[in-house]
Amino acid sequence: MYYVVQLIPYHISTYPSDDKQMTIQKRTLATAITFCTTKLISLSDEIHSTFERRKQNKLVKINQYVADRNGLVTTYANSSPQVSFSTIQMVSY
Repeated sequence: MYYVVQLIPYHISTYPSDDKQMTIQKRTLATAITFCTTKLISLSDEIHSTFERRKQNKLVKINQYVADRNGLVTTYANSSPQVSFSTIQMVSY
């Protein structure tokens, strides 16, 4: 899964016609920066949780592989007990 973040440059004129226009431009820019920052934080959290989930799934697969390799019976979700480790495929992320 890939995330593309695009920040669109916001032009502020160097010499606004009046103070009111400058205040509106500053407020608009501040809103845009806040929005982008919030989105980046949200994406960062989502990426981190996805990474943690994949890491946990990989650890579970490794533990199941080791248990089966040692001849222990492991029960998988929605399946019958299995002894053969040849049914487990290691998945790398």
